[in-house]
Amino acid sequence: VAVLYNGEIQQCAPPVELFERPANVFVAGFMGSPPMNMIEGELMDGGRFVLEGGLEFFMPTASIPQGRRIVAGLRPEDIEVSIEKGEDTLGATVSVVEPAGSITWIDILFKGLRLKGMLKERDQSIPPGGQVFFRPRWEKVHIFDAETERRL
Repeated sequence: VAVLYNGEIQQCAPPVELFERPANVFVAGFMGSPPMNMIEGELMDGGRFVLEGGLEFFMPTASIPQGRRIVAGLRPEDIEVSIEKGEDTLGATVSVVEPAGSITWIDILFKGLRLKGMLKERDQSIPPGGQVFFRPRWEKVHIFDAETERRL
């Protein structure tokens, strides 16, 4: 499959490779429904990922130099949302709940950051404004250079 943008080939690969190893931010956002969450920030020492406004996550990385501006891509299914507080979870506010058959997509707000995740429980009664807990699965992160938008 070839993914085109403005008449230029962005990546040519089997569908599974396009989904699992997108070459750039465009392909990452194009492949998958709902689209991938894109979070821009700076990668600091010790795997600290610092977003605008000082929001900080720990993100294990391979060999990406510290101080580099990156875009971290996480698919909604890699942001686990639960109604129960768990180990390493963060509290967030519900913005939108989208029942989709056997799964429920949920938009959450965390300190000004808007993310789409997948609700673990099949309880669809969480109202907008309600409280949930989430855990980004950073081991599934896709990392792109913020300037070139190419995969690192």
